[in-house]
Amino acid sequence: MKKLLLATFNPGKIKEYRLLLKGLPFKLVTLKNFGVKEKFEENKKTLEENAREKAKFYSKLTNLPTIADDSGLEIEFLKGEPGVRSRRWLGYEASDKELIAFALKKLKNVPWQKRKAQLRTILALVIPNGELPCGGRTPVFIFEGKIRGIIAREPKGRLLKGYPFRPLFYLPKFKKTFAELGLKKEIQIGHRKKAIKKLIPVLRAKLIRTVKFLNCKIDVSKKVFRPRPETEFWTALAIKEIKKLRGKINPERSRRIEVLDIFSATGCVGVSVLKNVKNSFCDFVDIDENALEEIKINLKINKIEKGRYRIIKSDVFEKINKKYDFILANPPYVALERISEVQPSVLKEEPALALFGGRDGMDYIRRFLREVKNYLTLPAKNLAGGKFYLEFDPRQKNEIEKKEEYRFKFKKDQFKKWRFLVGLK
Repeated sequence: MKKLLLATFNPGKIKEYRLLLKGLPFKLVTLKNFGVKEKFEENKKTLEENAREKAKFYSKLTNLPTIADDSGLEIEFLKGEPGVRSRRWLGYEASDKELIAFALKKLKNVPWQKRKAQLRTILALVIPNGELPCGGRTPVFIFEGKIRGIIAREPKGRLLKGYPFRPLFYLPKFKKTFAELGLKKEIQIGHRKKAIKKLIPVLRAKLIRTVKFLNCKIDVSKKVFRPRPETEFWTALAIKEIKKLRGKINPERSRRIEVLDIFSATGCVGVSVLKNVKNSFCDFVDIDENALEEIKINLKINKIEKGRYRIIKSDVFEKINKKYDFILANPPYVALERISEVQPSVLKEEPALALFGGRDGMDYIRRFLREVKNYLTLPAKNLAGGKFYLEFDPRQKNEIEKKEEYRFKFKKDQFKKWRFLVGLK
């Protein structure tokens, strides 16, 4: 498991990082784990400079991917003070209580509406010998998180050492200070979580080269569309149904189960079928050359025999000339009119060809539904004929329901959202 260094000596911050990064395939290590005693002097002019230089400093010492941050309280009436100097506003020797008293003194007689403030975190990620951000001169990725509030007239809640402004930072939405919310709730809504939420997709893209998909190991190094949990969910259900069909039409293995994984990307869906369903055969179809290379890698990684598959470069069904028992499709369905909802890191790391399905996201879905009936096996004794699984955006369900030439069963994913359908002619 790849190691990821948390560049802080603060046990509270380490605990927070562990909670927010839980579930990612990294071993989180600390400076103490490596016996590092050198302290980086945070004396730069901005939060970004401190975070960046600190991450670079400790990454160079350990040769590990490193996360570092710097945070500050920015009070509007004081023109952003204390900001980057939040901890050293009165010098490093000042106690938390002295900092609280000083902040209240600065805002004495300042009316409530002018006591607006924000807590802001700048988080930096350094990857040794890593890829550079576009236009960047150093291998550093920067993320910002902030939360707005008001400076209370008196501190309320438990004071944690090293976090002097928590009892003063009042959140109108909750009608409490950060300190009154409790540490767990604070972590869930706080500025550091917002920065880490932006960090996680970059960690996945830059540091994770393989992911788990059901019982398969899937390489994602070619920067094609990455497997999603929702796809994994319906693939597992499809495999169960394919196994049932195998028992009906194939008791003596006289005929193999024919499967088409279309819009394949990494090939995770088809590879999972081949690995879990005996006597199955799968055609993998994609138009992207990188995807075709990725499929080859994943078939090899998962030790799928060469005689059980074909890899076909095709624009949807253009080069397909056979019929299938199951067609499994995860087409591009993100609407261009909702591009603002897509995380910037996804836009940067995954190909637009695999994401967007036209203005409303339905272009490939419409084409698929128009043509799929020609590639399904015909009904036979005790069999209903070929079926297809199709993933879509929940907001596209009503439009898809209008396709009357098919019998659809719409299904919800593990997050209780309409996500896929099972279709018959």
